[in-house]
Amino acid sequence: MGKKLRFLMVAAVIALFSTSAMAQDNAQSDKSEKRVSANGSYQFKPSWGIGLQYGMTFTDMDNWNDNLLLPARMNYFDVNFIAEHELYIEVTPVEGFRLSAFGGWQNLYITDTGFSYAYGGLEPAFSVRRSFYEFAVGIGVGYGKSWLDSKAHDMDGHGLMLRPFIEARFYPCDIFALYLRVAFSYYKEFGLEKPGKDTYAGLRDLDDKIDVDKLSHAGPNVAVGFRFGSYATPKIVIGDSDEDGVLDDIDECKDVSGDEAFYGCPNPDPDGDGVCEPWVAEHGDVFAKICTGTDECPDLPGSAANNGCPNPDTDADGYCDPWVSEGGYGEKYASVCRDVDKCPGDGEDMDGFEDADGCPDPDNDGDGMCDPWVADTNAFDKYENVCSKRDICPNIKGYEQFNGCPAPDTDGDGYCDAWVYKENLNSFFGCKGLDECPNEKGDDDKGCEVKRVVVTAEKIQINEKIFFNLNKSTIKKESDSLLEEIAQVLKDNPQIKKVEIQGHSDTSGNAKKNLKLSSDRAKAVRDRLIKNGVEADRMTFKGYGSTQLLIPLEPGQKKETEEQAAANRRVEFVILEQDAVQKVVEVPKDGSKPAATTPAPKTATNPAPKASDDKAKSGSDKAKSGSDKAKSATDKAKADAKAANDKAKAATDKAKADAKAANDKAKAATDKAKADAKAANDKAKADAKAANDKAKADAKTANDKASKAAKDAAAAKAAAAAAAKAAAGKK
Repeated sequence: MGKKLRFLMVAAVIALFSTSAMAQDNAQSDKSEKRVSANGSYQFKPSWGIGLQYGMTFTDMDNWNDNLLLPARMNYFDVNFIAEHELYIEVTPVEGFRLSAFGGWQNLYITDTGFSYAYGGLEPAFSVRRSFYEFAVGIGVGYGKSWLDSKAHDMDGHGLMLRPFIEARFYPCDIFALYLRVAFSYYKEFGLEKPGKDTYAGLRDLDDKIDVDKLSHAGPNVAVGFRFGSYATPKIVIGDSDEDGVLDDIDECKDVSGDEAFYGCPNPDPDGDGVCEPWVAEHGDVFAKICTGTDECPDLPGSAANNGCPNPDTDADGYCDPWVSEGGYGEKYASVCRDVDKCPGDGEDMDGFEDADGCPDPDNDGDGMCDPWVADTNAFDKYENVCSKRDICPNIKGYEQFNGCPAPDTDGDGYCDAWVYKENLNSFFGCKGLDECPNEKGDDDKGCEVKRVVVTAEKIQINEKIFFNLNKSTIKKESDSLLEEIAQVLKDNPQIKKVEIQGHSDTSGNAKKNLKLSSDRAKAVRDRLIKNGVEADRMTFKGYGSTQLLIPLEPGQKKETEEQAAANRRVEFVILEQDAVQKVVEVPKDGSKPAATTPAPKTATNPAPKASDDKAKSGSDKAKSGSDKAKSATDKAKADAKAANDKAKAATDKAKADAKAANDKAKAATDKAKADAKAANDKAKADAKAANDKAKADAKTANDKASKAAKDAAAAKAAAAAAAKAAAGKK
């Protein structure tokens, strides 16, 4: 019998969900008629019904067998389920809540011994219905009479049933419903009595008491059922007020024709800048995935940072882009910018020259050469009284013979100053390399004078070895003078705060011993320098052994050559910490390229001398303030320089040949300016290469100040003359 019941239950479940699938297909085809209402929920209609439920609780009843039937010599329960037959009356008075009253009967479908339970109860549940479907959770509470009957004994009792459940229901029509439940059923027995007896204990062979709780049972429960009643389908007929094809229940703009993609509204962001049209604010967060904020310039694509408007001052020079005045937004942005920017892509540099038009000045560095933007816009005619030709160094004051740049090689040794490489103009000026000693004419490949001891940016370079006794750290006497010179260099350069004295060895011998020997030799050098008057706290020492070879072994080479070994055995002085230094520049009287004195440390006890007069400092400050613009101009200059590489060499040679004639002409023009100031001024405006009173005054001031700062006026004057002569020869 049990197998037949299980088969019937499986068949009922399959039939229920087959019907549900067919109804779902029909519901999909009728979706347009069952739209969600304007408030986002289905229209609720009260319902009621009456019906039957059939289920099974899966439990083995072993508690009854072990604790009652077998001790009382009754036939035990040989089943694994209890069948349920129940009648329901239900009502759903408010949306989401259903209350049912039920009565039922449970049995085991056996004749000896038999267990039966008749009960009644209430079942509250919370439900959600959508069209043809309903889902519910609830709990049934029942109470009733239980009894056992067999050929030998009969017993009566009473029990409580608790059954929490989950239900899925389907409504194929307005008067009928099918459902499936999954639950957990618990039964508690309160006592069994034999008719005429006080307790069931007399039924047992042994007159002992039993815990009634042991007769309770529980297990999973599955049930199917049906209802007949009033179950009207909750649906609403929805119109389309604006006839835009979007029904009113989902149309956010019922009175304005729109698009389904925008919930029945017009495009909330027609300019596509991610900022919503003003009317969108009335609809809350509906369009949050499309746009945000309120667009104050709905006809112009802008940015959220500017509330949907474009940047009113693209170049940030305080002058408004043309669209501000053209669109009538002048008052809105009065606190941000003023007037109309005639050059909205080029920022005004506010240097006193045509600052009211929003355009940059044609000659920022004031050297008579036009900034690149003048050439790019072909505006030479407009600014012919201010500048001429293209300035490839628009933010560095320079000379016409160097295309608006300063002298690229201060000491005239063919190696260019660092600024040339920073501006990427080394190819244009035909440099041999970077001059690490820009203020002294050099003989080596770094533009430095070959000396025994040379201070570079990274180290104190010694061009002669320090000699030690074989396999010892004892310094040979022949290196005494070299160490004295190194000590003097450290004394003369107080800006060098910390030096690491490094000992290095070749690869011969034991590596561990080499490491110790190199450390001992570095320490010996440090001790000697301390003895020669160098502060101990300015020096550290460390031995590296053969870990940092100056000339490493070639692939496959097993042993160093004598030359390699001699080069690898060395002592180096690496600068770890030093103060910044400032160059002191001297401008020759004849207007040729400037020569620089020895760098002076910029410290509290020895401040760096002032580089030029107040006017030159003002120009420097101006160049610094235009650094942002400088980068853009420099990039353009780099491109121009690359295009001019082929003819750069010829142009440089010509500049060298013309330098002397230009200087002579400058001197003659200066003399003429002294005799006739007005004529000199007129000529200066027409011809930038003519003598320049301003250049003469700047040169004289710089020479006076440089003379005061120099220790030996005669030596400084000779050095300046030599530098000027070298520059003239190069030009």
